[in-house]
Amino acid sequence: MDRRKNLCECTEVIARAIILDEEKKRVLFCSPKDKHYYYLPGGHIEFTETAKKALRRELLEETGVKTTDVQFAFAGTSENTFIQKGQPRHEINLYFTADKITLGEKMPSKEEHILFSWLPLSEISRFPILPESIKRKCEELAKGSAVSWNDV
Repeated sequence: MDRRKNLCECTEVIARAIILDEEKKRVLFCSPKDKHYYYLPGGHIEFTETAKKALRRELLEETGVKTTDVQFAFAGTSENTFIQKGQPRHEINLYFTADKITLGEKMPSKEEHILFSWLPLSEISRFPILPESIKRKCEELAKGSAVSWNDV
């Protein structure tokens, strides 16, 4: 079997949103209902789809919120490898900050397998967040640093 083909089959490119509350003290995270870790909302970029278009589609699918008037600014990338269902996975995450998204205190999920939580930036270190690099970036954000990085 061609090793390059095998690597391509397990590499995922994902668009994710960094959504802060109005006071910029909390950030919106997702968590699987059956596991105890958090990740930023968003999802897989489909073939021929731009990252921002994928992010709009994923946010609509996950939250029911239309983001046609929202501006997304590129914030950075991260690379992550892990094992899922016994298979090695490799993901490249593209992160975007979002302006003008007003979401409720209790963010209902449109997908049965995920829950949403607003996590306080000042306490982000105590939460199990994946990939780990996101936790560090949120800590920098809590200190007032600009959101821009490249971990790839």
